[in-house]
Amino acid sequence: DESPQCASAYTAQEDRTREYARKILKSINHIGGGKKLLDVGCSIGIVVEEASHAGFESQGIDLDSNAIEIGKSRGRDVHLSSLETWPTRDYDWICLSHTLEHIPQPVEFLQKCGVHLKPGGHIIVIVPCYRGLHPQIFGRRWYGWLPRQHFFHYSAPALRQLFQKAGLEPIRVWQESLDHRMQRKYLRNWKDVVKGLASYGVATVGALIGRGDQLVGIARWPENSTQTERAKAL
Repeated sequence: DESPQCASAYTAQEDRTREYARKILKSINHIGGGKKLLDVGCSIGIVVEEASHAGFESQGIDLDSNAIEIGKSRGRDVHLSSLETWPTRDYDWICLSHTLEHIPQPVEFLQKCGVHLKPGGHIIVIVPCYRGLHPQIFGRRWYGWLPRQHFFHYSAPALRQLFQKAGLEPIRVWQESLDHRMQRKYLRNWKDVVKGLASYGVATVGALIGRGDQLVGIARWPENSTQTERAKAL
C-alpha cells in the first residue's frame, strides 16, 4: 500500500508485520527458485529486511516517500520508484503484498512485473479476500472495504484468470487469514475486548476452514519467454 497511513500502521505493528513477512517467505521457499526478490509496494521495507535475513538478495520500491524515508533510515534497501522506471529486470521473485487491489489496470501491471522477472521467475500476490468468513460476518467493519483505495476485489477463480490474461502460469491460489490478534486498542473497555476476541476467533476459524480474509496467489512467468515478448509488456 502506498499511503502514509499504511506506513504508520506498519511501524506501529512492526512485530506482527515481521511475522506476516515470514509467512510470505515461507510460501516462497515452499515453491523454491532463485533468491533475488523485488517487493513492489514495499512500504517501510519489512519484507525486504526479512528476506535479506533469510538469504535473499532483496530490494523494494514504493511511491510513498515517507515510507521509503523510514525504511532507508533503518538500513533497508528500499527506493522511491514506480515499477515502470525501475531498471533491474532479472528477479527470481516479485512480491505484491496488498498492492494489486490498488491498481486500476491489473493485467497490464502484472505484465510489467513479468518484464522484471527472469524467464521462469515467480510472482506472489496477497490481496484482501471479500469471500472470507471475517468480511462476511463483520461487513463494513472489515479492514478490506476501502472503496476509495481498492479498485478491485478478487476471488480465487478471478485471480487465476487474471494471471492467465497477463501471460502468467498460475501455480497455486489459496485463502488464509490476516493476523487479527488482540491489540491495545481492544483493551480500552470490555466492549472492545469482546469485539477483539470475536475478530480473532472468526479470523482463526476462517483460516482453518479455508475461508480466510486474504487471498494468496503464486504464478510463474513462462520459461520460454523471450526478450521480445517481455518488451511487448512495456
